[in-house]
Amino acid sequence: MGDEAKPRPGTETLPRPLVLAAMERAQRHSGEGRFLKGEVIKHLGLRRTATTRRRLWPPFEALGKEGLIVQEVAHGARYWRLTKAGEGQLAAMRRAGEVGELPSSPQRRKWRNARELAAKRIEEIKEDALKALEEANRLLSAAPGPSSEAIGELRARLWWHLERLALATYCLHEWPEPDEALRDPNQNPRWRTLADREAPGRKERSTDRRT
Repeated sequence: MGDEAKPRPGTETLPRPLVLAAMERAQRHSGEGRFLKGEVIKHLGLRRTATTRRRLWPPFEALGKEGLIVQEVAHGARYWRLTKAGEGQLAAMRRAGEVGELPSSPQRRKWRNARELAAKRIEEIKEDALKALEEANRLLSAAPGPSSEAIGELRARLWWHLERLALATYCLHEWPEPDEALRDPNQNPRWRTLADREAPGRKERSTDRRT
């Protein structure tokens, strides 16, 4: 007994029922009927570290040996999915009250973060859009008129500012809170652009001036 290896701190195996529940939710939210191991980590609310992967390996191995999950390879990646037996065991665990509550899913965290960022930035974004419209009015009203290149740059800037305003409005007022039982069909993967402060064209020009 004294010669047995003791687990290192922080590497204790994760609870089997909770891991199985995270797998099921990752599978439902993927929209493909399968999941990656990294997605399970996210649904458990954990960081993707070597320690987390070590903690996940025993339940993955045990569930695979028992036929509750199966592995398949697609597009060069290793995916997993629950079998009918796995779904049945998870349902039985839930009836017995053995499954704890999962943290917010990745899709709900994205929704919350996008909403918070939009609330923080929308007035600034709106002000930038108004300034861009005023600039467009001055440029188009001046004689003899802008060149085609200037009009093209103006078009790109206007699109960028108005696109950000539309995106902020959607995230703040129109993106419904996701149902954790389902894959969110309303996600906008571009919500992080709300944090940008300069139009892409202006970033390039400012870089050119420094060189």
